[in-house]
Amino acid sequence: MRQQFRVGENEKKEWESFSVSLVNPLPKSKISASPQGGGGFVALLSLFCACLFFAACSPDAERAGPPPASGDNVEVVNGLMAAFNDHDADKMREFWAPDVTWIELSGEQASTVTTSAEQLHDELVAYFEAYPSVSSSLEHISVNGHFVTAIERPVWEEGGERMSQSSVVVYEIIDGKVKRFWYYPPQ
Repeated sequence: MRQQFRVGENEKKEWESFSVSLVNPLPKSKISASPQGGGGFVALLSLFCACLFFAACSPDAERAGPPPASGDNVEVVNGLMAAFNDHDADKMREFWAPDVTWIELSGEQASTVTTSAEQLHDELVAYFEAYPSVSSSLEHISVNGHFVTAIERPVWEEGGERMSQSSVVVYEIIDGKVKRFWYYPPQ
């Protein structure tokens, strides 16, 4: 069954008043969804549409987070992290370029830690021996061309205590291999 709504002169005036100024909307007493017709329903519908319009145009709609990062470069980083969590430095080597460079950033200083896959492999073997319980995760992954940025959060046990820290890490991926990566100071 269809219902028809009639709009009389009073309702037209209410609509014009509503559409001209959203700063001063109709009083709540005039807004109703009465099936007998009347401007209340039109005003309510108009208010609902205006709310949807403003919600869609709000800055928060533009700031809604992007979809989760994906793609080949993210797969390289995720594969590298899986091998790290398995403490498999040999498997990790599959994700590095032969001349991979690890750079530590601190303030205005940048220090090169390693400059080859062999050197990085040896560093990680020693690291896994020193921290046999370490595992890590990547959070807030984002991609910008060849660069994948994330917050890396390793956890480990030391002296019977569970320890954790986080660092911003930026990976540069070239031809499916990590060419360089930068670690910012841990927090």
